[in-house]
Amino acid sequence: MEAKNTTFEHRTPEEIRAWFKRRKAWYQKVEEQAHAMYEEEQRMKREAKEQHKFDFEFA
Repeated sequence: MEAKNTTFEHRTPEEIRAWFKRRKAWYQKVEEQAHAMYEEEQRMKREAKEQHKFDFEFA
């Protein structure tokens, strides 16, 4: 028995480029979200450290 067609569709170069562009945009968005979360954590740590100094001075 011989298969007449493959199970995978053959994509055009334009479809492949579009997929890579979407993937790149998605990855960049994820990286930006991760960076924003990191910056927020750093800000919270600085505030907590300053609050701790303040509490320690007036304890």
